Amino acid sequence: MCAAAEAQAQRPVHVAAVDSGLVRSDARLVLVGAAPRIELALLGQSHQYSRAQARPRLKQFFRQFPPQRFTWTTEEVTGAHWFATGRYHVHPTGMALRLYAHWQKQGEGWELVTIHVFR
Repeated sequence: MCAAAEAQAQRPVHVAAVDSGLVRSDARLVLVGAAPRIELALLGQSHQYSRAQARPRLKQFFRQFPPQRFTWTTEEVTGAHWFATGRYHVHPTGMALRLYAHWQKQGEGWELVTIHVFR
C-alpha cells in the first residue's frame, strides 16, 4: 500500500469523510458529520449556517473551484477539539487554497463545527 493510501486508511472516519467529500466535490459527504450549525467561510467572511444552508454554498464553491487534489497538512487533538489544516488544489490551475477544519467531541464521536477556506 502506498504511503498516501495508508495514511487515508488510518485517518478517523470524521476526517476521512471531509477528505473524500472535498476530493469528490460532494457537499453532502463533507457535511455528513457536521454539527446542526456550522461556521463556514469560503474565501470570505465567516457565517453560521445550518447543514441544509451550508450544502448549497459548498456546492457553489465546488462549481467555481473544482478540486484537483486535497491533502491534510496538520492535525492536532486537544481535549475535546480536533483541528486540521490542509491544501485544496483547484483544477485545472493547481492553485492551492488553505483549508482549516475544527471538530468538537460530541458523545463518543466528533462533529464538524468549522470549515474555513483561504487564499
